[in-house]
Amino acid sequence: MRLAICVLLLLAVTLPGPARAQTRVVGGMPLIVRTAPDEQPAEAGLEGMARLFQDGALRDELKRAHPLARWTRPVNVTLRGDAAARWFPAAQAIAADLEAATGLTITVHEQPFWSGDIDVVVTNHRGYWPPMVSLANGRRDEPFTCIALPMVTDGEIRGSRIIINAAVVGPDNAEACLAEELYQSMGMFGEVEDHPDGTLLNDDVGYRRIGPIDRLLLSVLYDRRLTPAMDAAEAGAAARRILAERMRE
Repeated sequence: MRLAICVLLLLAVTLPGPARAQTRVVGGMPLIVRTAPDEQPAEAGLEGMARLFQDGALRDELKRAHPLARWTRPVNVTLRGDAAARWFPAAQAIAADLEAATGLTITVHEQPFWSGDIDVVVTNHRGYWPPMVSLANGRRDEPFTCIALPMVTDGEIRGSRIIINAAVVGPDNAEACLAEELYQSMGMFGEVEDHPDGTLLNDDVGYRRIGPIDRLLLSVLYDRRLTPAMDAAEAGAAARRILAERMRE
Protein backbone atom coordinates (compact mmCIF):
# COMPACT_ATOMS: atom_id res chain seq x y z
CA MET A 1 0.00 0.00 0.00
CA ARG A 2 3.04 2.23 0.00
CA LEU A 3 4.87 3.79 -2.92
CA ALA A 4 8.59 3.38 -3.50
CA ILE A 5 9.31 7.00 -2.70
CA CYS A 6 12.36 9.16 -2.12
CA VAL A 7 11.70 11.93 0.40
CA LEU A 8 13.83 14.98 1.15
CA LEU A 9 13.44 15.82 4.82
CA LEU A 10 15.63 18.24 6.75
CA LEU A 11 16.43 17.82 10.44
CA ALA A 12 14.66 14.48 10.59
CA VAL A 13 15.31 10.81 10.11
CA THR A 14 12.69 9.00 8.05
CA LEU A 15 12.81 5.84 8.80
CA PRO A 16 -16.17 -6.68 10.56
CA GLY A 17 -17.57 -8.41 7.96
CA PRO A 18 -16.78 -10.69 5.05
CA ALA A 19 -14.07 -9.75 2.59
CA ARG A 20 -15.32 -7.51 -0.14
CA ALA A 21 -13.61 -7.22 -3.51
CA GLN A 22 -13.28 -3.84 -5.19
CA THR A 23 -11.87 -2.64 -8.48
CA ARG A 24 -8.13 -2.06 -8.36
CA VAL A 25 -8.00 1.72 -8.74
CA VAL A 26 -4.21 1.93 -8.99
CA GLY A 27 -1.33 -0.52 -8.95
CA GLY A 28 -0.06 -1.53 -5.52
CA MET A 29 -3.38 -1.19 -3.72
CA PRO A 30 -5.14 -4.31 -2.35
CA LEU A 31 -8.12 -5.78 -4.14
CA ILE A 32 -9.73 -6.71 -0.82
CA VAL A 33 -10.55 -4.43 2.11
CA ARG A 34 -11.87 -5.90 5.37
CA THR A 35 -12.89 -4.40 8.66
CA ALA A 36 -10.11 -5.89 10.83
CA PRO A 37 -7.73 -8.87 10.89
CA ASP A 38 -9.17 -11.81 12.81
CA GLU A 39 -6.13 -14.07 13.33
CA GLN A 40 -5.37 -14.50 17.03
CA PRO A 41 -1.89 -14.33 18.59
CA ALA A 42 -2.25 -17.96 19.69
CA GLU A 43 -2.67 -18.98 16.04
CA ALA A 44 0.56 -17.20 15.10
CA GLY A 45 2.36 -18.77 18.08
CA LEU A 46 5.11 -17.29 20.20
CA GLU A 47 7.82 -17.64 17.56
CA GLY A 48 5.55 -16.20 14.90
CA MET A 49 4.67 -13.23 17.11
CA ALA A 50 8.34 -12.66 17.93
CA ARG A 51 9.15 -12.61 14.21
CA LEU A 52 6.31 -10.19 13.53
CA PHE A 53 7.61 -7.86 16.23
CA GLN A 54 11.12 -8.09 14.82
CA ASP A 55 9.98 -7.39 11.27
CA GLY A 56 7.42 -4.72 12.22
CA ALA A 57 9.10 -2.75 14.99
CA LEU A 58 12.81 -3.36 14.44
CA ARG A 59 13.17 -3.43 10.65
CA ASP A 60 12.10 -1.04 7.94
CA GLU A 61 10.28 -1.97 4.72
CA LEU A 62 13.62 -2.89 3.12
CA LYS A 63 14.32 -5.33 6.01
CA ARG A 64 17.10 -3.18 7.44
CA ALA A 65 17.45 -3.40 11.22
CA HIS A 66 17.07 -0.21 13.25
CA PRO A 67 16.87 0.63 16.98
CA LEU A 68 13.49 0.62 18.67
CA ALA A 69 11.48 3.80 18.10
CA ARG A 70 8.25 4.98 19.73
CA TRP A 71 6.40 7.99 21.07
CA THR A 72 7.21 9.09 24.62
CA ARG A 73 4.38 11.59 25.17
CA PRO A 74 0.71 12.16 24.33
CA VAL A 75 0.01 12.42 20.62
CA ASN A 76 -2.14 14.99 18.82
CA VAL A 77 -3.43 13.88 15.43
CA THR A 78 -4.65 16.56 13.04
CA LEU A 79 -6.89 15.70 10.10
CA ARG A 80 -6.72 18.31 7.37
CA GLY A 81 -7.39 18.74 3.67
CA ASP A 82 -10.45 19.07 1.46
CA ALA A 83 -11.61 15.52 2.32
CA ALA A 84 -10.88 15.66 6.07
CA ALA A 85 -14.50 15.82 7.27
CA ARG A 86 -15.35 12.58 5.46
CA TRP A 87 -12.66 10.63 7.33
CA PHE A 88 -12.78 12.26 10.77
CA PRO A 89 -15.01 9.58 12.41
CA ALA A 90 -12.77 6.81 11.06
CA ALA A 91 -9.67 8.60 12.35
CA GLN A 92 -11.23 8.88 15.80
CA ALA A 93 -12.10 5.17 15.88
CA ILE A 94 -8.61 4.12 14.74
CA ALA A 95 -6.98 6.46 17.26
CA ALA A 96 -9.09 4.97 20.05
CA ASP A 97 -7.80 1.49 19.14
CA LEU A 98 -4.20 2.74 19.09
CA GLU A 99 -4.67 4.54 22.41
CA ALA A 100 -5.97 1.37 24.06
CA ALA A 101 -3.06 -0.67 22.70
CA THR A 102 -0.25 1.74 23.55
CA GLY A 103 -1.51 3.39 26.73
CA LEU A 104 -0.80 6.81 25.20
CA THR A 105 -3.31 9.65 25.10
CA ILE A 106 -4.13 10.16 21.40
CA THR A 107 -6.44 13.04 20.44
CA VAL A 108 -7.77 13.71 16.93
CA HIS A 109 -8.50 17.28 15.81
CA GLU A 110 -10.46 18.16 12.65
CA GLN A 111 -9.24 20.99 10.41
CA PRO A 112 -7.27 23.01 12.98
CA PHE A 113 -5.06 25.93 11.92
CA TRP A 114 -1.99 24.00 13.03
CA SER A 115 -0.22 20.71 12.35
CA GLY A 116 -0.33 17.97 14.97
CA ASP A 117 2.29 15.47 16.02
CA ILE A 118 0.76 13.22 13.38
CA ASP A 119 -0.52 15.44 10.58
CA VAL A 120 -2.93 13.67 8.22
CA VAL A 121 -3.86 15.31 4.93
CA VAL A 122 -6.65 13.71 2.87
CA THR A 123 -7.54 15.06 -0.54
CA ASN A 124 -10.05 14.33 -3.28
CA HIS A 125 -7.94 16.06 -5.93
CA ARG A 126 -6.82 13.23 -8.18
CA GLY A 127 -3.77 15.03 -9.56
CA TYR A 128 -2.37 16.03 -6.17
CA TRP A 129 1.31 15.31 -5.46
CA PRO A 130 2.76 16.30 -2.09
CA PRO A 131 5.72 18.71 -2.07
CA MET A 132 9.16 17.13 -1.53
CA VAL A 133 7.89 13.66 -2.48
CA SER A 134 8.61 11.80 -5.70
CA LEU A 135 8.73 8.24 -6.96
CA ALA A 136 12.10 6.56 -6.64
CA ASN A 137 12.33 6.54 -10.44
CA GLY A 138 11.74 10.31 -10.51
CA ARG A 139 8.49 10.09 -12.45
CA ARG A 140 5.28 11.93 -11.58
CA ASP A 141 3.05 10.53 -14.31
CA GLU A 142 1.76 7.82 -11.97
CA PRO A 143 -0.98 8.71 -9.46
CA PHE A 144 -0.01 9.38 -5.85
CA THR A 145 -1.78 7.04 -3.38
CA CYS A 146 -0.75 7.30 0.28
CA ILE A 147 2.34 7.51 2.43
CA ALA A 148 3.49 7.97 6.03
CA LEU A 149 6.66 9.92 6.79
CA PRO A 150 7.63 9.33 10.44
CA MET A 151 10.45 11.40 11.92
CA VAL A 152 12.67 9.85 14.59
CA THR A 153 15.44 11.28 16.75
CA ASP A 154 17.38 9.11 19.22
CA GLY A 155 14.65 6.47 19.26
CA GLU A 156 11.84 8.95 19.95
CA ILE A 157 9.22 9.52 17.29
CA ARG A 158 8.95 13.30 17.03
CA GLY A 159 6.31 13.55 14.31
CA SER A 160 4.72 11.93 11.29
CA ARG A 161 3.15 13.25 8.13
CA ILE A 162 0.48 11.13 6.43
CA ILE A 163 -0.88 11.99 2.98
CA ILE A 164 -3.77 10.12 1.33
CA ASN A 165 -5.25 10.75 -2.12
CA ALA A 166 -8.77 9.41 -1.64
CA ALA A 167 -9.71 10.25 -5.24
CA VAL A 168 -7.06 7.83 -6.52
CA VAL A 169 -7.36 4.97 -4.04
CA GLY A 170 -11.14 5.01 -3.57
CA PRO A 171 -13.12 5.14 -0.30
CA ASP A 172 -12.39 1.60 0.91
CA ASN A 173 -8.65 1.87 0.41
CA ALA A 174 -8.60 5.42 1.77
CA GLU A 175 -9.82 4.14 5.13
CA ALA A 176 -7.41 1.20 4.95
CA CYS A 177 -4.57 3.64 4.18
CA LEU A 178 -5.59 5.77 7.15
CA ALA A 179 -5.48 2.76 9.50
CA GLU A 180 -2.21 1.40 8.13
CA GLU A 181 -0.34 4.68 8.11
CA LEU A 182 -1.50 5.64 11.62
CA TYR A 183 -0.42 2.18 12.80
CA GLN A 184 2.94 2.62 11.08
CA SER A 185 3.34 6.06 12.63
CA MET A 186 3.21 4.52 16.11
CA GLY A 187 6.53 2.77 15.45
CA MET A 188 5.64 -0.24 13.28
CA PHE A 189 7.76 0.76 10.29
CA GLY A 190 8.26 -2.69 8.75
CA GLU A 191 6.35 -4.94 6.40
CA VAL A 192 5.73 -8.70 6.18
CA GLU A 193 4.69 -11.10 3.43
CA ASP A 194 2.88 -13.63 5.65
CA HIS A 195 -0.13 -13.43 8.00
CA PRO A 196 -2.46 -11.67 5.52
CA ASP A 197 -5.38 -12.42 7.87
CA GLY A 198 -3.52 -11.23 10.95
CA THR A 199 -1.84 -7.86 10.66
CA LEU A 200 -1.72 -4.47 8.97
CA LEU A 201 1.99 -5.13 8.39
CA ASN A 202 0.91 -7.21 5.38
CA ASP A 203 -0.14 -5.08 2.39
CA ASP A 204 -1.95 -7.82 0.45
CA VAL A 205 -5.23 -7.13 2.26
CA GLY A 206 -6.43 -3.71 3.39
CA TYR A 207 -7.94 -3.28 6.87
CA ARG A 208 -9.95 -0.44 8.37
CA ARG A 209 -8.96 -1.26 11.97
CA ILE A 210 -6.18 -3.05 13.81
CA GLY A 211 -6.76 -6.61 15.02
CA PRO A 212 -5.70 -8.78 17.98
CA ILE A 213 -2.16 -9.37 16.70
CA ASP A 214 -1.56 -5.69 16.00
CA ARG A 215 -2.88 -4.72 19.43
CA LEU A 216 -0.51 -7.15 21.14
CA LEU A 217 2.48 -6.01 19.06
CA LEU A 218 1.80 -2.38 19.95
CA SER A 219 1.33 -3.15 23.63
CA VAL A 220 4.73 -4.85 23.66
CA LEU A 221 6.37 -1.96 21.78
CA TYR A 222 5.10 0.42 24.49
CA ASP A 223 5.95 -1.85 27.42
CA ARG A 224 8.16 0.03 29.89
CA ARG A 225 10.77 -2.73 29.79
CA LEU A 226 11.60 -1.58 26.26
CA THR A 227 13.17 1.84 25.80
CA PRO A 228 13.60 4.19 22.83
CA ALA A 229 16.84 3.64 20.88
CA MET A 230 17.27 0.14 22.35
CA ASP A 231 19.44 -1.98 20.06
CA ALA A 232 17.40 -4.19 17.71
CA ALA A 233 18.87 -7.46 19.00
CA GLU A 234 18.36 -6.52 22.66
CA ALA A 235 14.86 -5.21 22.00
CA GLY A 236 13.92 -8.34 20.04
CA ALA A 237 15.03 -10.62 22.88
CA ALA A 238 13.19 -8.55 25.50
CA ALA A 239 10.06 -8.43 23.33
CA ARG A 240 10.04 -12.22 23.02
CA ARG A 241 10.09 -12.56 26.82
CA ILE A 242 7.22 -10.06 27.15
CA LEU A 243 5.24 -11.85 24.46
CA ALA A 244 5.73 -15.16 26.27
CA GLU A 245 4.33 -13.60 29.45
CA ARG A 246 1.37 -11.99 27.67
CA MET A 247 0.47 -15.11 25.71
CA ARG A 248 0.40 -17.22 28.88
CA GLU A 249 -2.08 -14.87 30.53
